[in-house]
Amino acid sequence: MLAPTPQPTSYDAPYWDAAVAGKLMLQKCSKTGKFQHYPRGHSLQTHGDQLQWVESPGLGEVHSFTVIQRSFYENLDAPLILAIIELDEQVRVTSHLVNVGEKEVSIGLRVKATFKPNEGAWPTLVFTPEGT
Repeated sequence: MLAPTPQPTSYDAPYWDAAVAGKLMLQKCSKTGKFQHYPRGHSLQTHGDQLQWVESPGLGEVHSFTVIQRSFYENLDAPLILAIIELDEQVRVTSHLVNVGEKEVSIGLRVKATFKPNEGAWPTLVFTPEGT
């Protein structure tokens, strides 16, 4: 069985289009200035539709993580490090960590976003230690 792939909608299409180009885009509420991720059709703060897309440098730190020892999907190799990343924009993103061993991961590890290509599917947002 393969891991599910996203089905872009009208409100998250800009995120996926940017991902193909290797860019991380976040939504920003025009009224409050707060960022949010994953993409939605409304602001989490105001519930209005006053959102703009802003390119993020993709820098942040590991807030929490777990190591998955067994994958149920053919296209995801184990062990897999699943992490919650707190981006510098003060928004949290759940993703995989790559290019780091499970023994080297720690809370507070500085990371950078990148996109892993997937043949015939949308790229996957992953994080790698900053400076690698």
